[in-house]
Amino acid sequence: MRAAHPGEKVVLLTSTLQAKRTPVRTPGQDEAGKPTLGSLLADRHGQDFVAVGLTFGKGRVRVWRREQVVREVAGARMKVLGDWDREKVGTAKPVSLEAGLLRTRTRFLLDPRAGSGLPALRPWLEGWHPFRSFGGGGQESWNWTVPALDFDLLVFVREVAPDDFS
Repeated sequence: MRAAHPGEKVVLLTSTLQAKRTPVRTPGQDEAGKPTLGSLLADRHGQDFVAVGLTFGKGRVRVWRREQVVREVAGARMKVLGDWDREKVGTAKPVSLEAGLLRTRTRFLLDPRAGSGLPALRPWLEGWHPFRSFGGGGQESWNWTVPALDFDLLVFVREVAPDDFS
């Protein structure tokens, strides 16, 4: 792709877990951990790669349900595999990245490497925090992050709601 489009930038949308600059690890883990898409891109492209994480405090998300359902398609009732649904997401765990960001009482775009110009925030951004992620079927899971190492930018929204196309 680089040969075909020299000098151009690429934007790749993926989950926050996969966007991390570092492999999936847990606090105190010595081995390298499972690579993420972001860690592979960071290894290959260095500072030309920008890892952007997106997280939120609470709300509803749109998830794909894989169960077989009956719905009307083009005027006919058909069995289809899966359908979109909305899933309520509770408030984040008290020690999580999301809970810490909720305590700031704001929405923001944060550069975790620089501490966003707030010296008191820097040690917190350099520590381990669980953060929320979702699988394709809407399963909530918790992974670990050190924001200052994992992301170049972190977008935080206090409350989210899925769009409604129905």
